[in-house]
Amino acid sequence: MAKVKIKVNVMDFLLRKGELLAMGGAGFCLVVLLIWGASKWTSAKNPNDIATGLANRSRGITDSIAADRATDEQKNEIKPAKFITETTINKPAKTSDFPVSVPFFDPTGTPNTKRENPIVFVIEDYQVDLTRSAMPGYDIIYDGDGEPLIAVLTTKNVTKLDQAKVDAAAAAIRASANRGRPGANKNPPPKQPPGPAVGPGGPHGLAGAGEFDANVRRDDKVIKYVPLKDIDKAVTEGNTPALTVIPVRLVTMHAVVPYKKQVEEIKRALRLATDVDAKQWGPWYDGFEIQRRETRMLPNGQEQIIQGWFDLPKDVRSTEGNYKFEEKYIEAIDTRKIGDTFDAGFLPYFLKPDLLLSMPLPLLAPDLKVKYPEIRLKAILDNIEKLRKASQPEISASELAKQLAGGTRETIYKPRLDQSGNIGVDSGGFGGQRPTGPGGMPIIPKINPPMGTPPSGPGAPRRPDGFDTGTPPPEVENFLLRFVDCNVKPGHTYEYRVRLRMLNPNYKQDKLVANPEFAKETYKMLYSKWLQLGQSISVPAESFLYAYDTKSYRDRTAAAYSGPENTSLLNRLQIKDNQAVVQMAAWMPQVRTDAGTKHEPVGAWVVTEIPVGRGEYVGRKQYVKLPLWSSETQQYLLREVADKIVPPKGGKEQPQPKGWLVDFSTKSVLVDFEGGKVKTKVNVTFDAKGNVVPQTSSRMVEEEAATEMLIVRPDGKLVVRSSRSDDADENRKDVELRWLEWLKQVEARKAALTTGMGDPSEFAPKKP
Repeated sequence: MAKVKIKVNVMDFLLRKGELLAMGGAGFCLVVLLIWGASKWTSAKNPNDIATGLANRSRGITDSIAADRATDEQKNEIKPAKFITETTINKPAKTSDFPVSVPFFDPTGTPNTKRENPIVFVIEDYQVDLTRSAMPGYDIIYDGDGEPLIAVLTTKNVTKLDQAKVDAAAAAIRASANRGRPGANKNPPPKQPPGPAVGPGGPHGLAGAGEFDANVRRDDKVIKYVPLKDIDKAVTEGNTPALTVIPVRLVTMHAVVPYKKQVEEIKRALRLATDVDAKQWGPWYDGFEIQRRETRMLPNGQEQIIQGWFDLPKDVRSTEGNYKFEEKYIEAIDTRKIGDTFDAGFLPYFLKPDLLLSMPLPLLAPDLKVKYPEIRLKAILDNIEKLRKASQPEISASELAKQLAGGTRETIYKPRLDQSGNIGVDSGGFGGQRPTGPGGMPIIPKINPPMGTPPSGPGAPRRPDGFDTGTPPPEVENFLLRFVDCNVKPGHTYEYRVRLRMLNPNYKQDKLVANPEFAKETYKMLYSKWLQLGQSISVPAESFLYAYDTKSYRDRTAAAYSGPENTSLLNRLQIKDNQAVVQMAAWMPQVRTDAGTKHEPVGAWVVTEIPVGRGEYVGRKQYVKLPLWSSETQQYLLREVADKIVPPKGGKEQPQPKGWLVDFSTKSVLVDFEGGKVKTKVNVTFDAKGNVVPQTSSRMVEEEAATEMLIVRPDGKLVVRSSRSDDADENRKDVELRWLEWLKQVEARKAALTTGMGDPSEFAPKKP
């Protein structure tokens, strides 16, 4: 039988059955894997059991280590891996081994190396304070026809004068008076109605704290008013300008400007290598802008919005809604002041009036002993310590005055000063005829800085307005912004927004910036974001009412009017048994000197004590020994009273009390009081050893007790005042101490001016 040979063509079989074979093999493997996985799944441990076991093991090792009985095996289990405990230092590769054949690309760098406009950072820390005082200044008013008038001394001094210097000094005064008032002769500020010299200044409606009216004549006997345009003629005739005091309320804001941080930003934006290069391009600030919100609290407890926030415009360059604080400063301060207060020590390093960042603080009357608030900003204080450690020299006030004389631009930020102590363009002034002003800081002529051309390339890193200033020491990390608001009222609350202006270092550098549009006129000025200060300031009431100790009043009145010639006057002024005593304190801008419209400026706290009975209005017109400004001596003096007490028909003229008649009237009413001089019947007495001895008959004992008052205010609210608690009131003690020290100082000055010829005191009671 023949064998049958079966020839299998593997290639043909795979081509025809390969797909089925592959699918069958894959199915078999899948079944095997499923069977294996199922067996593993059924035999796998519970994850919770695994976690519990690991936790127990870890706890056991921890307990063993804590008990100092851990084995070497347990210690090895918690030993960190080798790559954690040992650092492998690899040798850096040589750059020569990796030559670069294509342009280098930095994925973290900018697409181009051209400049961009820097961001202007906002202010950082800040403080807000209130100062009330008076500044020496020119007595300038506006007549009915709009002609500016200036007060001059009628005491003539005949001396050879330099007419050129007189003309220059007179022109400086006229320019200062007309500053900010274009066409002042044609459109003067409206004259205020005479009215009372003072107005409501506190919750009791005390008439002791009103607004100052600068457009009224004073009653100083040594002055007269002449047209401002004729001031040079008046000086030539020997009548020099007469100074007065102008009451001021000043809210000051000091803020930290991040100078060092801004330099770093300029370096980044301008693609500069070092801080030294960046400082050549700025930051050149061009001042700041303010928005203000003004409110006050009504008697019913509701807040009245006098000036609300302005909705910030979308256009960052818009100045709509900004507070015109510079115009207010010019009108109230700059047109009249004679000098400024100059900072000394390390603080001048941070003040930049040339950058319009620090407004000048007007000189205050030295008699009032009022100082501007100290800087409390930590960043500035820390920076001062760095300057001290670096042995940087302190700057004196006189040295700063010399630096600022020609180093600031022609603005209100340019301080007034003259080291020679004369008014005018140099030491000649008005021929040396006018006495030196308080502090020796009258005005000097305006000096315009040299103006250069705008920078045109990288080789001219100057301010865009062409005015260069010195670079501060490397230790200076911040500038100090100083804002002065001279238009505030008592009882009102103020909030502020602030933003900085900075001159663009890329201005007209269109070939250097990435976008040429950012170097055009539209972007000449760069702005920071608006920052709203979280600290508001409320101008407190300027009049206060306290319950006063009756015994102290009796003793002081009796001592002031002792002697038989003052018997009738003492009887009128002394407290009665059915009266209590109130102490009234008011910050008075001015007082009326007669029944007309003449006023005398004060600008200080005035304190007096007044008796009052049940059912009577609290306060009245009271004679007060009040220092007033003397233009002749340029200081506060006790001047003679012009008022007279008109006797009743057929009666005798009564003696006149000491002082000026000042209105302390209020609309508050004393409802009732307890205390004062109390009379009590007692049936005991005391022997020499202090033992109580009974008496068969009663006797009357008088004693002075603390006074408690119930007062109804004009708004209908009841107020309880206690002489015991008011006597310990810190605010009351501070105001009274200032008042008494001021009186003591002026009285000592008056005694020094006495001729010694036995002249009677100008405040001695006038005999009938």
